[in-house]
Amino acid sequence: MNFNQLSQMEQLDYLSDLLANEIFNFGTHPYNELLPGQQLTVKQGFHESLKDENIQVTDFLIQAVENEFTASPMTSFLLEYVALNDTNHERTDETKAINAALKIVKLSNQKFIVPGGYIIPKGYTLYHPTFGYFGFKGDGKPYTPAGGKKALQSILTEGGLLDFTDSVWWMEKI
Repeated sequence: MNFNQLSQMEQLDYLSDLLANEIFNFGTHPYNELLPGQQLTVKQGFHESLKDENIQVTDFLIQAVENEFTASPMTSFLLEYVALNDTNHERTDETKAINAALKIVKLSNQKFIVPGGYIIPKGYTLYHPTFGYFGFKGDGKPYTPAGGKKALQSILTEGGLLDFTDSVWWMEKI
């Protein structure tokens, strides 16, 4: 099985199974009820599974996980895994420069043009002074993670996005 050739839903199911298997090593308790040492073991086991199965973790995959599993620790586990194991994907100088200029901003009453009108998204997003508001292709709006400002801060703390291949930039409608 090649994880990277699976559909997005199959990838999400597979990652969910990997994490569930690690949690079930400690019984049937939910992750948030495990002891701190057990939670650490779950995270390390999940990271080992990703490495053993040569799963390529992309920004697009992380965003899909965050959208699908809002109450799961999987998003933070994937972000940490990328930060610890980013040997196959070096950020280019251009990507580093874009990441360095990104700021976290709160959307409030900004209008963005979409087919048939405009949207007014709420929440925190990433903003670049030249390119505008960050979003993922196909998402239809600026990126506003379920984890809010804290999720965006963790992205920036880990060096920012790996690349901007699956991204679009949104400009505010004036």
